[in-house]
Amino acid sequence: MKKYKVTLTAEHCLYVRKWIEGTLSEDVNIRANTASLITVAALAEVALVLRKKEVVYSRQYKITLSPVQAFALCFLYETLPEDRTNHFINRMMQINNEILQTYSI
Repeated sequence: MKKYKVTLTAEHCLYVRKWIEGTLSEDVNIRANTASLITVAALAEVALVLRKKEVVYSRQYKITLSPVQAFALCFLYETLPEDRTNHFINRMMQINNEILQTYSI
């Protein structure tokens, strides 16, 4: 499978990283089984990729994710609250749809 490439603004990059780190530190239920552990590991990798990109400030970051990391972002999108009016949440919905379309699910 090919890698998933996405461009994020500095603001979105920060939000995604903080959202991942918050989810990993708070949600104990996510660690219930092996599949969840794989998701947790993939999310931790995504947070690390974003943290490395943020070392050098840029208005936009080009991020390349493995298929597993991309699907972990889809999982994270599924955990969002029902109120989806925020522009960040709308961007995450676009990314989720792109990932699903890229991997034809």
